[in-house]
Amino acid sequence: MTEETSIAKNGGRLLGEAFITPGASLLLDGQIKPGLAHVGVGLIARLTLGLPGLILVAANSYSKTVTGKSLLQNCKGACSKGSVKDSDTPAITAVTES
Repeated sequence: MTEETSIAKNGGRLLGEAFITPGASLLLDGQIKPGLAHVGVGLIARLTLGLPGLILVAANSYSKTVTGKSLLQNCKGACSKGSVKDSDTPAITAVTES
């Protein structure tokens, strides 16, 4: 698959999540059970948490389709890889005048 095809496919998935329903990208990939689960959870999240809940479920569905991991797994993976090390943060030293 070429890079252009991959970009177009991922763009279509993202549009499905944003404008159709959470779980659309999973359904389009043939993952019926997880797709329907995201549709149901998306409706419940919309009713209970409003738009932020719906966005989180859609982001999770898209993440699961593109990477094979849930949004939480991707976030945990990014944090555990040590993307920010203690040695990368500048030391703060106090400057005193005599």
